[in-house]
Amino acid sequence: MYRFPSDRFLLLALALTLGLSLLRLDRQPIAEWDEARVGINAVEIWRTGDWINPYFAGKPDAWVAKPPLNTWLVALALRFFGYEPFFLRLPALLANLLTVFFLFRLIALYRSPRFALLAVLLLLSVKGFLGIHVGRTGDPDALLLALLTGATFFLVRAVSFERRADWWWMGLLWGLAFWTKGPAAGVLAPGWFLFIVLQGKVKQILANRAFWLGMAAFLALAAGWLGLATRFGLESPEPIFAGRNALERMLSYDLWQRFSESNFEQPQHPSRFTFFFIYLDAHFNVWNYALFGAVLGGLYLWLIRKWQWWREEPLLLLSVACWASLGGLLSLAATTHRWYMAPVLPYLAITTAYGLWWAGRRAVWSRAAIGALLLFTLGRHAWQLAHPGPPPIELATIVPRIQEVTEVYIVPPFPKQDLLLYLYLARPDLRFVEGIGELPPGAQVLLSVAPLNWEVLEKTANLTFARKPR
Repeated sequence: MYRFPSDRFLLLALALTLGLSLLRLDRQPIAEWDEARVGINAVEIWRTGDWINPYFAGKPDAWVAKPPLNTWLVALALRFFGYEPFFLRLPALLANLLTVFFLFRLIALYRSPRFALLAVLLLLSVKGFLGIHVGRTGDPDALLLALLTGATFFLVRAVSFERRADWWWMGLLWGLAFWTKGPAAGVLAPGWFLFIVLQGKVKQILANRAFWLGMAAFLALAAGWLGLATRFGLESPEPIFAGRNALERMLSYDLWQRFSESNFEQPQHPSRFTFFFIYLDAHFNVWNYALFGAVLGGLYLWLIRKWQWWREEPLLLLSVACWASLGGLLSLAATTHRWYMAPVLPYLAITTAYGLWWAGRRAVWSRAAIGALLLFTLGRHAWQLAHPGPPPIELATIVPRIQEVTEVYIVPPFPKQDLLLYLYLARPDLRFVEGIGELPPGAQVLLSVAPLNWEVLEKTANLTFARKPR
């Protein structure tokens, strides 16, 4: 039996999330870097039978450093539903629903269902959530966000509502987050710690046996992946980044180099100390002004009116602790990208919702203005999602040709990763060779530039489909 009004608002939030996530999802062009790499690694699982080591173009991948949970889910979706861009993103779509479900339930622990719906609508209206590299592509960030939001929900219930069994669920989801993106699973840990300290629950938690069981579940999962990578990981003689295998690359590349070296990878935002503000302006969109207004209003109430917000509003405390700690940390890092902030988007939305809710209770016109702005931002974002850019021009001519033949070879230099994944999806049985000399006579080959004496079957600006002379 439904419990009104709570379930009604939750179902509405999930329905809106599903609708926006589905908008032309199959038409969204494959992103060149991480999404394409994830897709290629996923297809290669079924070609090699190796579920531990990622492969690229038939060889062990010397670039990927992350644990494989997201890649496994993408591989299963492609194999059992179809080699199409939509199913490449199916795990991300389901992760979006999980994020909204856990976020709504988290907010409903403290605030009304209407407040929870407001925060969800804010989240759905920004590019940082339903955008490239998170909720609209096959990257692991959507799954990481869902698992960390779920872990936060169970942590809060365990800390503030003394639900002992929830420590186990928190540890399980946190461990799965590690299996999704390795050390990135720890980005909310400073915020969690601040929340626990300022709630005055440290001694109580340390004396709780259930807490240690939950941490044991997390450590067991993390150690499980580290053990598999150590035992079965393949070494790469020429890694693109530091580390001979996936384990060493994860520890060196994802931890030390990202935060200490600014020249090993081109950062998205080289400004460093202003990264947090640049991110908000570009990916929290117009609501970043409402966020700053909420922060300034809260500071006034705290410093002038002596409002003890950290005691009276635990949800606000959690939110500020999470986004402030990660924003500060990333502002000190040498290499930053916009998707690094994705795990705290729900808490930015909660903080903004506090400010809007306070303003809306002061005057009817302010509620009308907030509602109109929310409708505008949601409508604009929906329009943008419904009008993705065009796919690579090669797909219209090259893909139909390679689907007609028995075997297709491809030789280095390879095309860009997004185009290469489209070719994988069209022909999961693509064959890779080191050079032209390894091709049998009459082989039909995809090349960047075909030799002059070859028969060209189809040619585009970036790719040639040709036949080697007999």
